[in-house]
Amino acid sequence: MKAHMPHSFFIYASYFTTESMIENVAKLANDVFKSSDKSEEYLYKKVNFTVKINRKIFSSKVDLVQTWLIDLIYDLACIEPKGNTTISEQETLYLIWLYNDYANIRDGKRIKNVEEAYLNLYGFFGEQKRVQSLSKEKELFSREKYILDEISNRKHPENIFKINVRKEFEAATGFSPENYALLIFAIYAIFIDKKGTAYLDNLEICLQNKFITKANILSVIGRYCTTVDELKKNKLERQLLYTKPIIKIGNKYISANPNLLISLFSNCIFWVIRNEYLKRDSQNFTNAFGVFFEMYVEEILKNCVEKENYQKIKEKKEKRADWYLNLCGYNFLVEQKSSVSLLGIKQNRPDILRMKEYIIKTWGEAAEQLFRTEQEESIDDPIKIILLYEDYYKGECLDLLFNLKPTIENDGKYWLLTIGEFETLMLLYSEDKKLFTKIVEEKNKREITRSKEGRTLEQIFYNYGICKNEYLNRFKIMDKYNDIIKLCK
Repeated sequence: MKAHMPHSFFIYASYFTTESMIENVAKLANDVFKSSDKSEEYLYKKVNFTVKINRKIFSSKVDLVQTWLIDLIYDLACIEPKGNTTISEQETLYLIWLYNDYANIRDGKRIKNVEEAYLNLYGFFGEQKRVQSLSKEKELFSREKYILDEISNRKHPENIFKINVRKEFEAATGFSPENYALLIFAIYAIFIDKKGTAYLDNLEICLQNKFITKANILSVIGRYCTTVDELKKNKLERQLLYTKPIIKIGNKYISANPNLLISLFSNCIFWVIRNEYLKRDSQNFTNAFGVFFEMYVEEILKNCVEKENYQKIKEKKEKRADWYLNLCGYNFLVEQKSSVSLLGIKQNRPDILRMKEYIIKTWGEAAEQLFRTEQEESIDDPIKIILLYEDYYKGECLDLLFNLKPTIENDGKYWLLTIGEFETLMLLYSEDKKLFTKIVEEKNKREITRSKEGRTLEQIFYNYGICKNEYLNRFKIMDKYNDIIKLCK
């Protein structure tokens, strides 16, 4: 049997120490983040490099893509053997150049059919979307904190859960949610300032804030640290870096990627509480958050839609949709889904099997509820909206549901919307019904014709000059993020 030679990436990587390779990749990820030409894009940079290979000079260009650099950090933790030489920056660029070639070959072998190619593509675009826009992370933090601060405490017939988010958070962490978020933001700032690597004795930042101390930072940073050995062995594999994006080696802390730190900030309060309930083997918080999300959407409707133009659909034995809207002559049915997909799905190389299961279970259940409601209530030609809490999937992803579950007929009237898209659409209805009608008509047309020009509502908004989600500003929800920035100052 003919032996297969390992890819040149593995041979070259075996000359260097794991520590120096991870540290240099992290520094380059930090450079990409800080040197973007556009304030909202932090994904990509092309860099020239020159190295000496076998006594010959080799020069080329390499693509530094943040999501691929996250892959590389994980793979460097896993590969054997390890060398004793400290790698230079130019050698790291060559290492990445080799890795990009290896990753393309590996991913090509991984995809078995067209269906899996699309699943992989949507996973890839979803993760790219998160690292491309910091404004989305700010919005996510503000919305989530608003729901946990304000909505969770409101009296409501469906809010039967006795969860004091603030009290439980302080019991779990020793900090208020605001101060905890402030410390994570400070940790993010430290690693930006230190170019990706900080030491135990310099975990401080020059801010006129007495609360941001080394002791407090160490108290929080321990929750989000991993080691090379843990990263190599953990069942979450590469996605462990989303929950623990800081790699500790001796007295050195390495931020695997600045985008992972800002993502950590945006969800920090939610995941502390959720993890506390998971430790108790309790679904109480997950169930409660589903109700909080319904209450939040109800507030959006109250803020933007006339009372006579929306109504909550009464529950029956079989589950039905949540809301019925009649806006500018269009009938809408809305089914909310607050469930968050598994970390293994949300990456540029998603767990294909788990992704299929999530789509069939979550979106499939929603589509069936919408169709059942349409039939039982005899609603004429409604637009059926599956409203997702998480801002990860493109609207076109919904096509996969009809491929995976052909028993659900696609009549071209199903929309997959994120909560941010829904907020913008409802605010538009309240302020400019003529433009609202144009956009709904455009979205409808693209869905029915399966347009190749892009079918996400966000893209259609952009085409009509709507580039920001003003709902969060209009109703002061973005104040939750702005308050943290004020604390920094």
